[in-house]
Amino acid sequence: MSEDPVRIGFIGAGQHARSMLYPSLHFVPGVRLTAVATRTVESAARAEMDFHVRCYVGHERLLEDDEVEAVIVSVPGGVSAELSAAALSAGKHVLCETPGITSPEDAERIGKVLARTDRIYQVAFCLRYAPIYRKLKALLDAWRTEGEGAFCLDIRYFEWIHHFYNMALYLAGDVKGVHAWGQGKSRRVVLEFENGDLGTIRSTAFQNHAIPYEEVEVTRPDGMLRATDRSELRHYRDPEAVSTREMRFDTAGGTIWRNSTSVAYNRLNTLYASGYAAEIEDFAECIRAGKIPLSSLEDAARTDVLRRAVEASVKGRGSSVT
Repeated sequence: MSEDPVRIGFIGAGQHARSMLYPSLHFVPGVRLTAVATRTVESAARAEMDFHVRCYVGHERLLEDDEVEAVIVSVPGGVSAELSAAALSAGKHVLCETPGITSPEDAERIGKVLARTDRIYQVAFCLRYAPIYRKLKALLDAWRTEGEGAFCLDIRYFEWIHHFYNMALYLAGDVKGVHAWGQGKSRRVVLEFENGDLGTIRSTAFQNHAIPYEEVEVTRPDGMLRATDRSELRHYRDPEAVSTREMRFDTAGGTIWRNSTSVAYNRLNTLYASGYAAEIEDFAECIRAGKIPLSSLEDAARTDVLRRAVEASVKGRGSSVT
């Protein structure tokens, strides 16, 4: 990749952007923050004081700034597609925070602009870049070539569920059937994948983020992969049957991976464990090297289709994915 850093403009300076995205820029040598756009004079003044770059009120002047070659859009989902399309039309590369696409019209709007430009459009499904899920995906792909039979994918997650609709597609591919139940913001979802795999997703708008709440498990009769809270991955592979009378210390041998960070840098671990730094690094590499993003418009559109199929099933309007 070129040593010339990608000159980044930011649209949005809310809590998530400030706590996760802006700090991640410091750990990606291939980018340089150049300008920020916010909604109000007050927030622009605060951003200028915090980030020491020029700050605009509204996105229009940022998109006219010739020094900005790429834009990170971090705004509520209802307007993110509109701003992304405007940035692409202005000749900027775009990394859009999730969900990015919230309707078929959003996907069509972005698709029409991309058909007229060679700019990069990436959606920040950060967990595709998280080390634990990249490792799980690599192990699962290898496992598929070594045995036969469908897998069961079980996801237990609380809030921000669009990330795990996307995770299900990332791990098992296209979905052909959805059966879902819901109460309030809680969802219980059963998925039938085109490749024969089955999946379940359990989600709740959990209030207490101090409690560990995330787990992804993939099983088949010959083994298990289990990722817990983005910090530990366990892999068990022993296709031979072991009865209850034969159990010993070595009959459930497995491999464990854990995140490792020194004490001094432990507070930065989330930026890596959740994939924030890696997704921005990939964005820069896609721009400089012409790579295809790991999380594209197609991925975001498929995730939205799955989300809408879940909601339709909850309301009793069918269970097919179209």
